Amino acid sequence: MRVLKLEREPGDQRTGVFTSGIVSTAGRQIALYFTGRQHAGENIADVLKQRARESGTAIQMCDA
Repeated sequence: MRVLKLEREPGDQRTGVFTSGIVSTAGRQIALYFTGRQHAGENIADVLKQRARESGTAIQMCDA
């Protein structure tokens, strides 16, 4: 995937671009794909903020 334009917020010191994938298999199968300045931990935090509280505890698996 080619990133055509990635705007930086004023004062942002990050120089890299990160890619994260989040997959859910509970009920429906959903895959989310993020490319941008946020790392995986920031992306999952944003997703969990919007997740229904009655969904229970999320299980996270990642590589190093």
